[in-house]
Amino acid sequence: MSPLFPGERLGYNADVFVLYCFCSYIYIRHHVFVVTVS
Repeated sequence: MSPLFPGERLGYNADVFVLYCFCSYIYIRHHVFVVTVS
């Protein structure tokens, strides 16, 4: 397992990781959309 996911905290870190990925996706999508429209 990767260092980001110690076994005893897998649930907590997985939730944070998913939230981080979601926020990154929204941010990147918005940024690309703005750049494309400009």
